[in-house]
Amino acid sequence: MRAADLRLCRHNLTGEQHAAIRAFEGDAIEHTATATRLNSLEQSDQEDVVAAWLDEHGIGDAWKLSANLVEAGIDAAALERVLSKIEAGAFGDVLARISAQLAAAKLASEIKTGTARISELVGAIKEYSYMDQASVQEVDVHKALESTLLILKYKLRKKSIVLTREYADALPRIKAYGSELNQVWTNLIVNAVDAMPEGGTLKVRTKREPTDILVEIRDNGSGIPADLRSRIFEPFFTTKPVGEGTGLGLDTVARIVRKHRGNIRFESKPGDTCFQVRLPLE
Repeated sequence: MRAADLRLCRHNLTGEQHAAIRAFEGDAIEHTATATRLNSLEQSDQEDVVAAWLDEHGIGDAWKLSANLVEAGIDAAALERVLSKIEAGAFGDVLARISAQLAAAKLASEIKTGTARISELVGAIKEYSYMDQASVQEVDVHKALESTLLILKYKLRKKSIVLTREYADALPRIKAYGSELNQVWTNLIVNAVDAMPEGGTLKVRTKREPTDILVEIRDNGSGIPADLRSRIFEPFFTTKPVGEGTGLGLDTVARIVRKHRGNIRFESKPGDTCFQVRLPLE
């Protein structure tokens, strides 16, 4: 950008031309920040058109400039309008400067998005682990489920799993060991995801019952074979390949649920497996 500024300063531009350049740059940067992105095919087609226009007008590095210009909503017609206000000899330097500005704005936007994602994950991890809180808390089950789902979001996205939620209105908080309950949600959700290697639907549902809170984790994966269902809560029993499962996940889940004086049950058939966890309100 500094190099482009220096080159632009060598041209004897009028105040009106400087104003036109500033307006052009401002519109382009605003469009980049707010406009809906084109799909890859549309982007490629428009880049070809803009690059051809730049080549026709003797602008160097047309293929480098065209991508940033198209993302900023600049087409051949917009370039013609600006060219009519600025001397042709300065136009290449004007485009080099705006391309550098757009690249910097794009990088800044990516940094902002990245830091927001990091902040979101750190917040989720603090919620998930109940960091800096006593071992027993008043737990918001919906908030705990959302923290767990956020941390596991990459697993769902990687396997193209569709997540649906069906949360009860005004679900009361319960006294619980928050970080331990989150181990329950993590194990059940991870198992559901693993049961859908080709993708599928994960449904998380909550309900208030007369004396309990019900949490359901349902998937439309392969299901649990009938001859194994009686053993899945046994310590060290796993249906996963060697090296991928310890056999302690569901054993741990059952222990934590019992510790909270709750109960866990499941129903399974090919295409529909549902784990139900009930936790007492008192």
